[in-house]
This record gives sequence, C-alpha cells and structure tokens, in this order.
Amino acid sequence: MTDWNNILKRNREYIKAKNKIKTQVENNRLQQLGLTENLQTLFQPILKSQEDIKKRLAIEPSPHKDPPIEYGGIKALNDIKRLFLNPDPDLPKSISPIVDDEGLLFNGFRIRFIHHNSKSTQKTLYLH
Repeated sequence: MTDWNNILKRNREYIKAKNKIKTQVENNRLQQLGLTENLQTLFQPILKSQEDIKKRLAIEPSPHKDPPIEYGGIKALNDIKRLFLNPDPDLPKSISPIVDDEGLLFNGFRIRFIHHNSKSTQKTLYLH
C-alpha cells in the first residue's frame, strides 16, 4: 500500500513541476515578443469598453403603471347604477360605491357628471 502512496505522491510532484516549467516557457515567449508588461494593462481599454457596454445594456426596472380605466361602458346614469349598485359580493361593504343623481361617490371621492342634452331620450354623461 505504501508503494501506491509513493507513486501517487511522485505523480503529483511531477505534474506540479511540469506546470511550473510550462508557465516559465510561456513567460519566456512573452519576453521575446516584448510583452513583459502586465497583460491586464495592455487590455485595459478593451475591458473598459466591455464594462461600458454592459452598463448601457443593463435593464433598468420601470415603475409600475396601472392600466388606464376605460369608460366606454359608462354612457348614462343608468349604466352607473347598473354597474355600481350591485357591486361584486367579494368587495368589502366599507368600499361600496354610492350612486345618486349627481354622480358617483366612491371611497370618499366624488365623481360628478355633466348632463348633456341630446336628441335621444337617454342622457349622456361626461366626466366633470
């Protein structure tokens, strides 16, 4: 068993020595080419431009925007009464809207509508 341990130990030492010689050969080759400076300083402009590109391409989180409320379905006071007098049963009673002839009272805010007389018998409501 000790013979195998000695063989493994010599094998590790051999690999370390081989890697050290390989590194020295590469360093000598770089010296012959005149590249004795630190390679990182040679490539600094390239690294800087890569960082700039990454910063430009970084996705910035956008603030949450609620979708616009569409008023196409509310054209008359009857539409308001139909939509808001029978609110969703899942809504708490504290936020149930109140509809009267002036408009809509919802959560303490009043939405008033202007009655616009037209040729039809139904009154068209505009948000005021």
